[in-house]
Amino acid sequence: MRTASQALIFAAISLFAVPLTAQDNRSLVGKNFEQADTDNDDKLSPSEFRVLIDENAKDEIGRAAFIKQRKAYDRVFARLDANDDGFISFSELPVAR
Repeated sequence: MRTASQALIFAAISLFAVPLTAQDNRSLVGKNFEQADTDNDDKLSPSEFRVLIDENAKDEIGRAAFIKQRKAYDRVFARLDANDDGFISFSELPVAR
C-alpha cells in the first residue's frame, strides 16, 4: 500500500503522463506553461505553477487533478525545482525530459 508521500512522489513524476503522443502532450503542456507564465520570464513562480497545474487538470493531463485535489502544489513544486532556485523552468518538467 502506498503512503500519501509515495503517492505525491508518483504524482510529481507522472505529472504530465497521458495517453496522448509525447509530442501532443509536450505541446499542450507548453501552451499551458506559456499561459501560466504571466510575467513572460520563461520560468514559473510557485503561484504561476499553481496555474499550470490547474490548467493541466482541466485538460486532464497526467496527475495534475490529483495534485490539485490534494492541494499538493508546494510539495510537487519543491520536488520539480531541480536547481532549487525557487522557480520551475520548462526543462525541469518531466514532459521536457
